[in-house]
Amino acid sequence: MRASHDAVMVGSGTACADDPLLDVRDLGLAAAAPVRVIADGGLSLDLTSRLAQTAQQQPLWLLHRDGVDATRRAAWEATGATCHPCATDAETGALDLAALLQVLGREGITRLLCEGGGQLAASLLRADLVDRLVVMQAGLALGRDGIAGIGIMPDQQLSDFGRWTLKTLRRVGADSFSEWRPAR
Repeated sequence: MRASHDAVMVGSGTACADDPLLDVRDLGLAAAAPVRVIADGGLSLDLTSRLAQTAQQQPLWLLHRDGVDATRRAAWEATGATCHPCATDAETGALDLAALLQVLGREGITRLLCEGGGQLAASLLRADLVDRLVVMQAGLALGRDGIAGIGIMPDQQLSDFGRWTLKTLRRVGADSFSEWRPAR
């Protein structure tokens, strides 16, 4: 899936917790690697992360709030990362996701794969900015201690939540893959 997108995005929480590379590996593809995008309002990601260490080899863009610490921004740019200031939501102070997508669009990103985490996924869903939802499911029952794929959604009536239509359901080894589209 990464190979078929211009960019792959995660939030700062996922980037900090998982220390991912967000690259395309082991497929023998000669195509250009997708831009790795981190939604990190405060540039909190560790400068010793694997993303920072590989910023020279594969594009890494950090989308952050205006007015972040100039020294921190310069340190990230020194790794080879590109820093993009982004508008924030006036009520929450979080990155304005519609504005974030506009920044990416102006930079030529038209196919964006958001791999999470849960908070970013919930925010995109709440803002009605998702045009395709893919769910990979394993035969595991993690229970309450598992990490949610979609974070907390606002208090609403069940009838207020967006509806989705199942387009694809298939087995992938012992797991399942389902693709959903908005039922607009």
